[in-house]
Amino acid sequence: MTPLTQLLLQSGEAGSQSSETTVFDIDEESVGPVFDALSSETARSILGLLYDEHLTASEIAEEVDTSQQNVNHHLSQLEECGLVEVVGTEYSDQGVEMDVYGPTNDRLVLQAGEEADPWPEPPDPPEGGESLAGAVAVGALLGIVVDRLVRRIRG
Repeated sequence: MTPLTQLLLQSGEAGSQSSETTVFDIDEESVGPVFDALSSETARSILGLLYDEHLTASEIAEEVDTSQQNVNHHLSQLEECGLVEVVGTEYSDQGVEMDVYGPTNDRLVLQAGEEADPWPEPPDPPEGGESLAGAVAVGALLGIVVDRLVRRIRG
């Protein structure tokens, strides 16, 4: 199997940025620290916040409603596991330099089993799927025609 934090680049359209996904295989011994770090509800809240926006430790403390010391503890554990990183710097009103944190990837995937595919192909549509699509298209067209008739009668 691959290393603990295998980065997969998914191909995007021309000109678009690729997104990174970190895959954790639960069969590897080295995944233990990740589970330890995420066993705390506070750490999970912090990680969730950082997926929404990049924040300083003091901003995180305010959002999570906990002490900055507690946030620093969890950020340290999340950094050691490779889940978060310093993504920039901000300055406080007093001119103090503060690290800004963000996730190290776009997505996390927990994988179990040998050679499991975290992005399996969707199943084929059931037989008759084309006729269902045709019925939906006819229904939409009929709705447009009725709407125009009603507008013409009222107008």
